Amino acid sequence: MVDGVPFATNWSFHNWNPQDGYTNQIGLATIKNIQFVNKEDSFYAQPDGAGEVAMPGE
Repeated sequence: MVDGVPFATNWSFHNWNPQDGYTNQIGLATIKNIQFVNKEDSFYAQPDGAGEVAMPGE
């Protein structure tokens, strides 16, 4: 928990394919030192030239 918000801190990464779904594990990660920070609204502004990318099939 970070400031009362649950976070997954131990991750595993697996290969996946449509036929078998998840298969062999290919990696592990541990997330540490999670902090909430305050940013100015301009931090989240869309950069010049950025655009929305549609999901496949949409």
